[in-house]
Amino acid sequence: AALYSGDVNGAVMAWDLTTRQALPVRLLGHKSSVRVILDVPALSGILTGSADATMILWDKTDGRKRKTYRGHRNGIQSIAYSPDLKLIIS
Repeated sequence: AALYSGDVNGAVMAWDLTTRQALPVRLLGHKSSVRVILDVPALSGILTGSADATMILWDKTDGRKRKTYRGHRNGIQSIAYSPDLKLIIS
């Protein structure tokens, strides 16, 4: 199992919960601080929201960016999704 954390420079790090060591996964794509990270098990993904007003869907298996969502006027404070995964709310 992994824990994810975001930093003020826009990077997301993964941590091994057993060893408490950083994993060699570093998700880069935001231009400002990461404010929210949400696990989406049904998609094997992670959603991240940033002060740069973008939200990114990441693939947990390989760390690749699947999609970047733009259009917010301000930074993203929270993220939720509907049970059927048809809506992502931020």
